[in-house]
Amino acid sequence: MAEEKQVYAGRLVSECILELLQIDLAKLYAGLNELIAGRMGMGSLALKQAAQDAIISSIAAGSGVIISADDQTVGGLEGKAVPGYGLKMVVLDPGAAESLQFALGDTYDTIWIGAGGMTPCITNGAAPKATEYTVNKINLDVLTFDSGATEERAQVTFTMPERWDRGPVKVRAFWSNAPGASPGNTVEWGFKAAAITDGEALDKTLGTPVYISTPLLIDGGLEISAPSSELTVGGTVHLGDMIQWEIFRNTSGADTMLQDAYLIGFEIQCKLTGEVADW
Repeated sequence: MAEEKQVYAGRLVSECILELLQIDLAKLYAGLNELIAGRMGMGSLALKQAAQDAIISSIAAGSGVIISADDQTVGGLEGKAVPGYGLKMVVLDPGAAESLQFALGDTYDTIWIGAGGMTPCITNGAAPKATEYTVNKINLDVLTFDSGATEERAQVTFTMPERWDRGPVKVRAFWSNAPGASPGNTVEWGFKAAAITDGEALDKTLGTPVYISTPLLIDGGLEISAPSSELTVGGTVHLGDMIQWEIFRNTSGADTMLQDAYLIGFEIQCKLTGEVADW
């Protein structure tokens, strides 16, 4: 145990890299210790700092690598998951305790956008509404979307996290309803987006929409939709682009609710990469 504390508890440059990547060091080390104990017996690991830094450099690059006892890269074995963390490790030779493989598993981030931060479109815009619930005085900013033939819309603009891999994302809606709707009624939300880069025209065509059909579970309650299928942001996406989002009620689709739908907000889930360019 003392040897492991010396290896893991020291304040290394590699730990700073991990913190910049928002990796939970305590969770990572605990998972490594648990895996090592089950595979080799506690107290048998003696990673050199050079080997550890090489492993962390591999993590920072978003790739997997096998580090041998002499700090050289050798190829090709499938790793074993570190408990509670998105990394893999394999001992190539139990007699050479420093031989490990690390590979960064998929990591994701979630972004919340509340209705109060969105802009109703000038053409066919949803209506902003401040609502207070009677008993506990819960206050919410919502956008109300009619059920009529005209599909109402709202938009929001922001930049994505710098570690976004610029690939497809998924969304889900948080919503409620105007009084009088029946459980089982369906609301269908549409989402689309486009990236606008430096020097491009702002009046840009948005990408292909995705749709989420979500049933009402309780009149006046919180409804959280299932995640959408993958949404591809329109245009060529660059790091730091402005992303223009549009949310609309797709009343020409599977929407059956006659009452207004109240959009409370929506979440975006995006996949992350370790590669972030300096400004």
